[in-house]
Amino acid sequence: MGYEYYSLICYTYVISSKHRSLLMRLLTLLTMLFYLLQASETLRIQKGWQLIGVPTTLDVEQLLNNENVDIVWGFDANTQSWMGYSPEVQKNTQIVASYKQLTSLKPYQAMLILSKENWSLEYEPEQNLQSPKNSSIELLTGWNLVALPQKSIISDKLFGDALVWKFSQGSDWQTNKNDLNFPSIESITLGEGLWVKSESNVNIDINTKSSELSTFNSEESMLSYIRKMVRMNEYYSYSFALLETTDTAVLNNVATPSTSDETAKDTTSTNLQESGVDEGDILKHDGVHIFSVDNSNHKIIITSFTNIARQIYTPINSIDYTDKYITSMYLQNSRLVVVSNANNYNYYSYSIAMPSQYSSSFNIDIYDISDINSISLTATHNVEGYYVDSRLIDNNFYLISSFSPFLVYSYNKIDEYRYDYENPTITSEKLTPKITSNGVTSELINPLKFYAPIKLNQRANITSISSFNIDSGVYNNTSSFLGNSTTQYVSTSSIYLVSNEYPLYYDFTNYKEQQMIYHFSLDENLSYKSRGLVEGRMLNQFSMSEKDEYLRVATTSGWAWWGGGETTNSIYTLKDVDKELQMQATLTGLGKEGETIRAVRFMGDRGYVVTFRQTDPLYTIDLSDPTNPQTVGELSIPGFSSYLHVVDENRVLSIGRNADESGIAQELQFQLFDVSDFTNPKLADKIQIGDRYSYSEAEHNHKAFTYRASDLMFGVPYRNYSSSYSEHFGIYQIDGMSIKAITAIDSDNSNWGDVGRGLLFDLDSSSYGALFKGSNIISKNLGVTK
Repeated sequence: MGYEYYSLICYTYVISSKHRSLLMRLLTLLTMLFYLLQASETLRIQKGWQLIGVPTTLDVEQLLNNENVDIVWGFDANTQSWMGYSPEVQKNTQIVASYKQLTSLKPYQAMLILSKENWSLEYEPEQNLQSPKNSSIELLTGWNLVALPQKSIISDKLFGDALVWKFSQGSDWQTNKNDLNFPSIESITLGEGLWVKSESNVNIDINTKSSELSTFNSEESMLSYIRKMVRMNEYYSYSFALLETTDTAVLNNVATPSTSDETAKDTTSTNLQESGVDEGDILKHDGVHIFSVDNSNHKIIITSFTNIARQIYTPINSIDYTDKYITSMYLQNSRLVVVSNANNYNYYSYSIAMPSQYSSSFNIDIYDISDINSISLTATHNVEGYYVDSRLIDNNFYLISSFSPFLVYSYNKIDEYRYDYENPTITSEKLTPKITSNGVTSELINPLKFYAPIKLNQRANITSISSFNIDSGVYNNTSSFLGNSTTQYVSTSSIYLVSNEYPLYYDFTNYKEQQMIYHFSLDENLSYKSRGLVEGRMLNQFSMSEKDEYLRVATTSGWAWWGGGETTNSIYTLKDVDKELQMQATLTGLGKEGETIRAVRFMGDRGYVVTFRQTDPLYTIDLSDPTNPQTVGELSIPGFSSYLHVVDENRVLSIGRNADESGIAQELQFQLFDVSDFTNPKLADKIQIGDRYSYSEAEHNHKAFTYRASDLMFGVPYRNYSSSYSEHFGIYQIDGMSIKAITAIDSDNSNWGDVGRGLLFDLDSSSYGALFKGSNIISKNLGVTK
């Protein structure tokens, strides 16, 4: 069935869209049948005594009337008394003479079983073992015999302060209390029974509890936790080890800067999501000088507005970044911040040839540029791990990074051709990242500020938020949590990090995809504030927005990536309450069948959402009451928008694609929407450029979009590939309810490999446009006199 099933999936991509939805329903039914045929689960039971759990409502006599079973004991937490059963009639008679007959068990209840032989217990779960319905454990005051009702691996912290014992045949009793002279419980997984003493009645929701974060009292306990998680979730991949990369960049004077460099007026800067929250980019300026990243030639080139207005493109200075890739820059006052990844990979040596995990590092360099003739490096920081994102607020640089812990093993040789893979020896490990600031190395992670969940069956990635003062160049502190971050949103006071580990369900009878949002404050301690769960997946950082005390979130749920099936597009509002991002309201019903969110923008009390499959519905959302968001308007037109830019309360500009009747994307498209009547949005104007092979980075990166609010002029870099390669920076202007094409800066240079950025500026009473692609620059007088 496997090959035919795969072929059917592939075929869905090439059939006409008219039949795709019907075929997807058929595929769903076949998939459900495929899973039903493999629905039975097997639990391996060893000879002797052991505590086990079966995650289904269990008819004891029906399932355990087996020649391998001697005696089975259950425990009634209500009466604090034992219940027993034996398939042997004489033993069962003796049991029921003194104890209650054990007849059934709930999915979260465990049993103590004595087996005569090693054997396998087959059972059929009531539903998918990853379903959120299998998530509750009920503890009563006193002793309880319980087990996990779902597939998961968690720590004993699930039970809080309760006393927990764990036992299986062939191993010692384990406990969660360090003061008892027994081994510690390393993990708890499906099929393992637990003996738990609770001080009160409590209902534990595993899904909710597993995402709660807590810190560690010592470095030893933190490292033990990380090591345990790495061992449980290891995957093998060929990789490299870390080398130090504290090399400083080299400053090169290229040309003598003009002493008459003027300050440009009305210049465009990096397009930001939030006012006052700067985002890193590959082009920055201070009004006089312009810094452009040229990764093709491993350097930052420096020029001036005066020079490019005169079409003098020779750099006046440069900063060398040989063997590094520059990710982003910031420029504020007299400080230039540069983030770069280093090419610093090397192999570990092994006792045998086995792969390890991969590690890397990146640099943060801070320069004093007050004297453009003598730029100086004031601070350099090397951070182990991977650069994720960053922001600059006032003089505080906030870094989001990721680190993947790993272990390196050796294996004893059993004979000439075999190794003992069941009992590896750890020969080295790299569990936490370090930071080297101006040559001084320290740990990036503090156990008291390292937040970890009790869920262990997830990737052992560590996400960190670090803060630096760019004026002094000093590294301040870091808060970290164990988990990945797929989406990041930063306001002037908060950072929200989104993890998709909690959990992702593929249950074709109860499909659910969820993401956890972690909220950190941008105070001096980078304090962890709260966390909250939303259903679906987010598109990008614009899927979140903070206003007052509320977080607004837009998500899509469903099988949209298959080109068919059902989807749900939703808006959520959440609020911090007792360390929880509690749901305040939910708005669903956005989009038609199979449509997904392609663009979203929150601005003040308004929200704009674009969904797409074959047409482009634009929805206007009233968020003035965050406890009751309302869809108030809708407009359906061909094509789709991928970026929305709010011009003012009456107009919204979009960047996207035109589409044919089948929903196939065509040429690039700019659209202007009239939202003066918020309940009745209208398409006011549109411009289409290029063809279906044209491309603009602004479609998926808002920082490639250039906008000037003073005269509503905007620019977009794009490429044409149809007949020959060409580079363009199209410049347009919004005039009332129309879009006017002003001009385009063009180049046929096919060697421009770098990503492009555009600038609009005024100098000497004239307006100019300029296209930067690394060291390649073209400028043009727009013929507008001011």
